[in-house]
Amino acid sequence: MKRHYLTEISVMSALSFILSLIKIKMHQSGSISLIMVPIIVISFRRGCLAGIYTGAITGTIKLFFAEIFHPLSAILDYILAYGVVGLAGLFKRSKIDSEKGIFFRIIFGTSLGCFARFVTHVLSGVVIFSDCAPVNQIKNIWLYSLTYNASYLFPEFTVTVFAIFFLKKYAKSIFLIK
Repeated sequence: MKRHYLTEISVMSALSFILSLIKIKMHQSGSISLIMVPIIVISFRRGCLAGIYTGAITGTIKLFFAEIFHPLSAILDYILAYGVVGLAGLFKRSKIDSEKGIFFRIIFGTSLGCFARFVTHVLSGVVIFSDCAPVNQIKNIWLYSLTYNASYLFPEFTVTVFAIFFLKKYAKSIFLIK
């Protein structure tokens, strides 16, 4: 990987972490932030691998400031969860895209990255945090984990999509590939 790619990955990882500190707290431990925006931007700019690296580095940085209840949680809730957001790069913009094509790439790429993160958090909820579920939800831990994680990830997805479109409209140069 070229040096300027590594510089971009480092800067975007740091920016993701900083954006994660500006958040709206939800119930229990969920929150809404713009943490996924830099990961998705670099995924669209440099591709899937750069996005995965950026997400994994971001997750690792967040791990240093988190309370870890189980070693598997460190992987599922941090490193893997943010790493898979980089899958948005599978919809990387081509140089001949129309405006309509860019719109769909942003929607589908962001959706894929967010959905992949959602899956890792749901698995973590089922495997690790099942004992935290309310008594009436113990019988259907999958449903509990799905609803808990959707309660903060769907709003975060919505905010992320709006932020990406805002950047696309007002800061087009960050999406340009040189």
